[in-house]
Amino acid sequence: TDEPPGLAPARAARAPVGGPAPVHDPAVGAEPAHPQAYALDEALRPFALLELVQRGWEPDRCDGRISVARPDGEVVRLAEAERLSLTELPGALTGPLAEAFRHCDRPGRPAVLQVALPRTLLGLPVDGWRLGAADRPLGAERPVVVRCADRDRGPGAEEFEAFEVFEKEPFEVDEEQREREARWRWVHVHDSRPEVLDCDDGLRIPLPSLDRLRGLSRSAVPILCRYGDRRFEDDTAALARIVHGGFGVALWRRWRGQKDAVCGEFHRRAGDTVAGAGGAERLPELVYELRAGLCAGRAETYWADGIALLYDDPHRPLPGSDELLEAP
Repeated sequence: TDEPPGLAPARAARAPVGGPAPVHDPAVGAEPAHPQAYALDEALRPFALLELVQRGWEPDRCDGRISVARPDGEVVRLAEAERLSLTELPGALTGPLAEAFRHCDRPGRPAVLQVALPRTLLGLPVDGWRLGAADRPLGAERPVVVRCADRDRGPGAEEFEAFEVFEKEPFEVDEEQREREARWRWVHVHDSRPEVLDCDDGLRIPLPSLDRLRGLSRSAVPILCRYGDRRFEDDTAALARIVHGGFGVALWRRWRGQKDAVCGEFHRRAGDTVAGAGGAERLPELVYELRAGLCAGRAETYWADGIALLYDDPHRPLPGSDELLEAP
């Protein structure tokens, strides 16, 4: 059977240099597992999928779809919702998400939640949602990763200046897809190289142009230290530009103007997380561990406050909007 979308093939699993590192669930104290065995196990598990579609005529509202993606590639739609504001989303989707998790979770092994968002909402903090008053944030309960739902469309008019192009020609779309697939394969077979793109020793700098992003080595994993710190005109399109640069894996920190946020520590620790993962397939679990540590008040994870992960497998397209509903 095929591996689930967004999870790397088992053959790509690699241990960090110096020997295998244990993979564990910090929230429940699960037994450590060898990374290769972990990747194989994950490939045979279903995952939950949340798709949000921004309404063009009501950009402050979204339609939502919640599904379970099975290991054989079948996607089973569980629920749909329409015309929800961004603030209404967590409450309105609590029941359907809980149902999806019930289908996917194992004891001590919460399933991945993939969140497919349009480019304009890639920074939406779904990992911070709480599904109940007493619940921990979603990202501390399970791995939560972001996917780009409209990566194959050219930039709209509002993104013209940020992307330096208005509309893609067909060959450009194909070329970008080939580059995205090549980058994805590389970071799942070889060690990754972290690239902090928007901050230089605490100094906020502009994101590189699309051409410069595409010129980065295939081992590069972009890191944004100060996402949300809007100093330059094209900052709103930063994540979308990374997607169109051909990257399916990227890490960022949501910048809230924290006075105690230390850029150097974030650069070092985020870089160590990427470079020491031994393969990008471990990043969803590692980011989950960091979020769980933050929620538990572990001081060594303070640097990861607001961390988010793009993990978007180009070989696994998202389901089409014309699929029929099916009972699980």
